[in-house]
Amino acid sequence: MVTSKTTNTAIRSLPKSIWRMGIACMGITLMTYILAFPVRYDQLLTNPTLTPLVATIQIGIDYLLIASLTVISFVLAFRRQNDFITLLMALTLITAPPNITGMSYLSVTLHPLLNFPVGIITMAITPITFVLLISLPDGHLYSRKLLWVIPILFFYDFWRYLLLMAFPPPNSLTLRPIATIPNFIIIGFGVLVMIHRYRTHATPLQRQQFKWLFLGLTIEISLLAFNQLVRVGILLMGVDTAIMYLITSFTGTIGGILLCVSLVLAISRYGLWDIDLTINRSVVAGFVTISLILLFGVIFWLTQTLLRSILGSQQSEISVAISALVVGGAFNPVRQRTRTFVDRRLYGFRFDLNQLAQHKAKADVLISGALTGKTLGGYELMEVVGRGNMGEVYKGIANNKLVAVKIMQSYSSQDDNTLRQRFEREGKIVLAHPNIVQTLKAGEENGVFYIVMEYVEGVTLKELLIEREHLPLRDIQGYLRDLAGAIDYAHAQGYVHRDIKPSNIMLRRSGTNHPRQIMLMDFGIAKFLGDSTSLTGSAAVGTIDYMAPEQIKDSTTVDYRADIYALGVVLYETLTGVLPFKGNLAQVLFAHVNQPAPDIRQIRPDMSLEVSIALQRALQKDPADRFQSATDFVEALTSG
Repeated sequence: MVTSKTTNTAIRSLPKSIWRMGIACMGITLMTYILAFPVRYDQLLTNPTLTPLVATIQIGIDYLLIASLTVISFVLAFRRQNDFITLLMALTLITAPPNITGMSYLSVTLHPLLNFPVGIITMAITPITFVLLISLPDGHLYSRKLLWVIPILFFYDFWRYLLLMAFPPPNSLTLRPIATIPNFIIIGFGVLVMIHRYRTHATPLQRQQFKWLFLGLTIEISLLAFNQLVRVGILLMGVDTAIMYLITSFTGTIGGILLCVSLVLAISRYGLWDIDLTINRSVVAGFVTISLILLFGVIFWLTQTLLRSILGSQQSEISVAISALVVGGAFNPVRQRTRTFVDRRLYGFRFDLNQLAQHKAKADVLISGALTGKTLGGYELMEVVGRGNMGEVYKGIANNKLVAVKIMQSYSSQDDNTLRQRFEREGKIVLAHPNIVQTLKAGEENGVFYIVMEYVEGVTLKELLIEREHLPLRDIQGYLRDLAGAIDYAHAQGYVHRDIKPSNIMLRRSGTNHPRQIMLMDFGIAKFLGDSTSLTGSAAVGTIDYMAPEQIKDSTTVDYRADIYALGVVLYETLTGVLPFKGNLAQVLFAHVNQPAPDIRQIRPDMSLEVSIALQRALQKDPADRFQSATDFVEALTSG
């Protein structure tokens, strides 16, 4: 491989004169399309199968593509004026829309002065497209050996332009296969170069850009295949060819627009980290659509056959109605099963996106505070002071001693047996550390499972962040060391918390018996590293905003480093007031798995480099790259 920084810099450095020349070419192209409007319309009317109405609709489809690509091209050109690869993309988008008959021979019927500039632009289209393919996504040529193809491409386009000039439409239609087959070869070679670069040379950021490119190509190829199937199906059904013409033309136009949009997203680096979710949903939607179409066809054929044998006629309306009802009833089951298969089998998640909304649900309490005034475990239950995934937490009292009593309630989306086992396991966790809320006792009374815990009068970190938005590092340094000590102590005892978040961290109020201190609580989904059984399984337990990547993929591989990751998210939110990964639940999930954590200094420029580096390390995707203890993390965080 030969790489030249000087060549790449020269390519990407764009003088204003070249930029203006590119804009001029785009302007000439646009003017050609505008002047060619009546010529294109007359060409459509020469087709005997197209009525004036169909010709009007078709030209509307053609110019919808032109209008869309024109807007995209000029926005790109003006927003990134010093980027050579962007100008090439803009010029290519506007000069080579796939559905228009072609400006090179449209210009022949217009003013002769257009022939020369349009010819020059036309001859540059194929080389420019090839340069784009081999230099995407960043405009760098990773091998200069590929440049020897460009002179051949110029010669090919020059020959094609002369051919179209000598044999204008409709005479050129018979020569079109000869003129277009090399295009497929060139594009295919460029795609192979892209795939090779993706697999061997691309950085993580470039891989995300390539995913957008591959998605656009996949959609375009899929729509082309769909067009061919539609043509065959409509011909077999004997439908008017004008309908076929419009359907295939419209889908081809949509495919072209989506392909260009994906290219723009890749080059502009906009929404790069949403591509995995986009692909995920596209796969689900595509599989569901194909499955339902096949189901509709099978039901339609069966009902048609049955009705024909009974009534002696086809009764298409009844068959369509029955097929539509079956497909409507099958939609949700098919979608849910497809979602589960894609998320768990293709993406390796231990739960699917259908469960994301459910995992945030609180326990299903029929009557809040129904146990107030009753006695449980020797403690009189007072008011409800909290509510979580397993049930409600009451304030309890006995012998002037205040405690917190957690009550297990039914949970609408969880198996009660699994929930009870998890609840019982939490009751057995006894961690004697001053910064961990103590479990005093646990048991069952009259069919009610309960855990009696130390009562902490104070405010959770979540409530404090709602009140103050964010906290200065200097104000929480002492608390962070105590919290890290508590986490490391739990790890030393073999427990991984797995749900460290601001609502599970409490600051005890100052008092005569207790100084103000930070407390870690709620080991409800804690994992004991020596336990061979798992109560998590495929359930979406925990809080996705703070969940480590390995916790999303496989609960059996989770160890203490998942808590380090969660602590990193908590501290990022504490210091900035916002989470490092934002969006809907699905976006956050994919961000935890793929997206690097943002630099905290983008939001808080006053933060030191040491803080930024410490947070970046704590939020690494690979557990081996993180800190190996919470104390090491906090010391690195506060060293500056």
